Amino acid sequence: EGGDAPCGRCGPCTRVARDSHADLFVLDHRASGQDRISIHFVATRDPRPKDAYQGEPIEAFLALRAEEGRGKFVIVREADAMNEEAQNAFLKMLEEPRPGVHLVLESGSPGGLRATVRSRVVPVRMDALGEADCRAVLERLEAAGEADDLGRARRMAAGAPGEALRLARRAAPQMQDVLRQVLSGETSAARRERSSLSASLCRASRCIA
Repeated sequence: EGGDAPCGRCGPCTRVARDSHADLFVLDHRASGQDRISIHFVATRDPRPKDAYQGEPIEAFLALRAEEGRGKFVIVREADAMNEEAQNAFLKMLEEPRPGVHLVLESGSPGGLRATVRSRVVPVRMDALGEADCRAVLERLEAAGEADDLGRARRMAAGAPGEALRLARRAAPQMQDVLRQVLSGETSAARRERSSLSASLCRASRCIA
């Protein structure tokens, strides 16, 4: 409806919220079941392994005209997860930007990106979310019931909802308990916890595999 801030009510706002806006490409490798951002997320390469990302790459998305006339937008979540081949391909997009194309790289560890990539973007530092906002994001993602220790993981993540979810899935709060018991000399208690922790870690490995 115009203005700098999204209204949350108009057609474009609702389509962005539903992840169905034709001019927005959100690259989320974890949602696609991948541990890393391979070249197949960025550009078309054949042959493509069966276990590789099978969706549309950024290259194909940018080849189409903008449908709503305001340009095309690409958001890469955890951009530092791009492997070297993917970063090289993405660098070409940064070096030869197309008119109306906006590329956004999100990263909690920008040092994982090549210096040539970092030199071609404008860094914008985002402050960590407060406790209430972090909790609200996780609730909106319907993640609150995924782990009993999500509240503790949220505090460990210091205002990063995505990191909180990953820590919970990796059983980080339980690992913290065991380490605390070992360091304090409560080794017998630590042994009792070890079997349940192993089961949690097995479940976590299946979640992040």
